[in-house]
Amino acid sequence: PETVENLTPAGAERVAELVLDRLARLGDPVWDQEPDILEVSGQLMDVSKLVGERVDAFAGKVRAKDVQRLLASDSVQLDKAGLDSFDALVVATALGGRSSSMRYLTLNGNRGFGPSGGRALASMLAAPRQRLISLLLAGCSLGDEGVEAVAEALRSNRCLQILDLRQNGASDSSACALAAAIGDNMVLESLYLNNDVWAAEEHRNTIGDEGCWALAFALAEGHPSLKVSLIGNRVSDDAKAKLKDTVGRRIRV
Repeated sequence: PETVENLTPAGAERVAELVLDRLARLGDPVWDQEPDILEVSGQLMDVSKLVGERVDAFAGKVRAKDVQRLLASDSVQLDKAGLDSFDALVVATALGGRSSSMRYLTLNGNRGFGPSGGRALASMLAAPRQRLISLLLAGCSLGDEGVEAVAEALRSNRCLQILDLRQNGASDSSACALAAAIGDNMVLESLYLNNDVWAAEEHRNTIGDEGCWALAFALAEGHPSLKVSLIGNRVSDDAKAKLKDTVGRRIRV
């Protein structure tokens, strides 16, 4: 395969692991000479060129010290690094299977993630080894598909307390999926679905009354500590006025 788009999902995951192996050993001349072998349909393929290109691409976007923090620290900020959906898979693979010490991950502004990146990060949130407390994904173009994948992962996650999904093109569908997940998650404390005032229209969340009430009822029925921000969405004035009677100030609109 010449690009990661030509790989099966399982193949992409294996290539992400190989990329991590090389990132962890950047500059090691012995390691650099080892071929990268991928098994596809019972056949062994040399994917060294593809892995090398993806290592160079990731290292060109992320500083060496932040690569090391990703692999071994408790926090890393990769805001607006120009990461794409495969880079999201590399990050998810690092946290889902290697860097169990990571607690705070900031990925705001990586619009190249898209729905595929959202799915990759969702799989990381569902991994039993990861221990993230805070995940910031504002402005990552996840769309409903990506946000709904994250919502599904929240059902089994037992450690995440802060989730930032500002301006990701999320609609009522995303809000309803998150509301359904809240019933199985008593750990999350802060959920940001708002839009910053400067956010471009094409990136803004567009949650209306349907999604707002779904979240409100979920909070009222069984989540005592969660607070949600929907500021800058499409909630009607009538719904805003009635919300206080249902959940007080736990949903900001």
